[in-house]
Amino acid sequence: MKSWLFGILLFNVTLFNLQATPVSQYGAIKKQGAKIVGANGDPVQLAGPSLYWSIWGGQKFYNSNVISNIAMTWNASLIRAAIAVENPGGYLEKPTEQLTYAKTVVDAAITNGIYILVDWHDHNANLHITQSKEFFSEMAKTYKNTPNIIWEIWNEPDNVNGTGTNEYDTWDDIRKYADSIIPEIRKYSSNLIVVGTPNWSSDPASAAKNPLEDTNVAYTLHFYAGTHGASVRTNAETAMSKGAAIFITEFGTTDAAGGKTDSTLYFDETKVWLDWADIKGISWANWSLSNIPEPCSELVPSASTSGIWADSDLSKSGKWIRDRLLARPANQSPDSAKILTAVQGNGSITVSPGATQVLKGTEVTFTAVPSEGSLFKSWSDASASTDNPLKLTIEENTLLVAIFTPDNGKNMIKNSDFSSDSDWFFWVDTANGNEAVNKFDNSQANIDITNTDTLNWGIQLSQSNLELDSGATYTITLDAWSTDSRSAFVGLSSAETWHYQGGASIDLTAEKQSFTITITPDSSTTGGIFQINAGGSLLPIYIDNVQMIKTSDVKVINRSVYKSRTLSFSRIGDRIYWTPSSQNTKVMISDMRGRVVQPATISNPVLLTKLTKGTYLFVIDNGVQKQAFSIFR
Repeated sequence: MKSWLFGILLFNVTLFNLQATPVSQYGAIKKQGAKIVGANGDPVQLAGPSLYWSIWGGQKFYNSNVISNIAMTWNASLIRAAIAVENPGGYLEKPTEQLTYAKTVVDAAITNGIYILVDWHDHNANLHITQSKEFFSEMAKTYKNTPNIIWEIWNEPDNVNGTGTNEYDTWDDIRKYADSIIPEIRKYSSNLIVVGTPNWSSDPASAAKNPLEDTNVAYTLHFYAGTHGASVRTNAETAMSKGAAIFITEFGTTDAAGGKTDSTLYFDETKVWLDWADIKGISWANWSLSNIPEPCSELVPSASTSGIWADSDLSKSGKWIRDRLLARPANQSPDSAKILTAVQGNGSITVSPGATQVLKGTEVTFTAVPSEGSLFKSWSDASASTDNPLKLTIEENTLLVAIFTPDNGKNMIKNSDFSSDSDWFFWVDTANGNEAVNKFDNSQANIDITNTDTLNWGIQLSQSNLELDSGATYTITLDAWSTDSRSAFVGLSSAETWHYQGGASIDLTAEKQSFTITITPDSSTTGGIFQINAGGSLLPIYIDNVQMIKTSDVKVINRSVYKSRTLSFSRIGDRIYWTPSSQNTKVMISDMRGRVVQPATISNPVLLTKLTKGTYLFVIDNGVQKQAFSIFR
């Protein structure tokens, strides 16, 4: 059977090569202004997977059948070859072997008419200038101006062996390295070169302030949807406003740890990112096409390295990415434009005609449809109009956002009677020994707990995407009870930073009680989260009839200093200054799973200099209550 399937694959490769391919359509791509365009000047957006490191088992996928399959059956126009450098088996140790892997997949990309990012997958490229020159010289000499190839010369500059504070690789460090490597490539190849940026390639704005002299260079943007949000997109937009071209050479559907920490797949956040990339015309490669046992891998561990995969061989992330690629038009006509819509708040948008790509000059009607408890406020991005429906003549890639606001006096909580499990998210911090299950039964939430630590946020029932206005008043009511006396915590926070917006403890008994909590957020967000924190006790919690009503529009001054019941604090660089509300208040730093990485301290300020890059929790303990706030290092 496998031989028969392999024969079909080879036959299909022949048919595929008789058709138009991405490279035959666009030729050698290049930078033009802040865009990547084809040889004839048409805008180009490439998309496809990134292979895993060419070591640790990832190299098994560096074969022609894999490349043929993603070109034919995934609609991929791009593949990335992440050539390992430092680690055992990498280029420093086995240069001939790594060159073979690189050339194998480059040849396969050429055969299939797709583009390939040749990636020097190094975090410390500035320490390996000699070897990098050697590698790129050999590759550029071999392939010269072959249009398929894009050169990526430094994967992710990090916080080791740089000249910046705490050894961070600064843009000056990266620029100096690039000025050494680019001339070696230019001896043979004029193809596009992509250069890494500071902070694990998430800061192209730094590069745009002092760009490289080479005119055919783009700058790298990496993101992991569970870690990086709007601020990183803003950084990229700043770079583009200064004329820099951006290339997303790596991203993941998980957090920056590849999902190995919490196994969560952030598809909603990934969609926001890729919709943004579509509108901006930014090319992307997804990490990673491998069967490595981590959630961001596109294949399950049992998947074959032959390139012949059934749906059961794809991971959840792999299926999502493949479907996203298949939804892309096979050909991007310069006479057409893409249409994307998004919402802030609770509602939806209908589009007529309903196509996601139309001929330029087409008139399209957009209608905002608010959900119950919401009102349409206005449009943003492509239009700031308050007209509804709205008619636009589409002349370029267009993103239109409908903004919905809570209707005062109406319940903002969806599925508030728990008649189904939709709209609600249940999370348990299992890494710290918490064990609990939640069931919706008899139109109520039933949280049964078998093990818990002392922190109330270790077990959470939540609902997201709530619009919160700074200074407005929100009244939360709910019915709750247990089998005996215990407490729970009800509050609001902001999605991207988990910034605490207010809340209160509720004291439960075996008798069903009604509780009312009034919260006035100190900052506005369209990503508000309603939380019921149920940790700290083994007794179950039963919840019913949740309501959250915006009862006042009164505004107050938004303050930049965080406030809570226990203390106030502010962040300046790598220092947190805090003012306790009692003599017993202490603070500590933990990771996102609650493991303490910097023990309790009464020193002021709290220094973050010893932490590696990532997201952490700033934990406050006044002896009565613990609260946690997210911080990014």
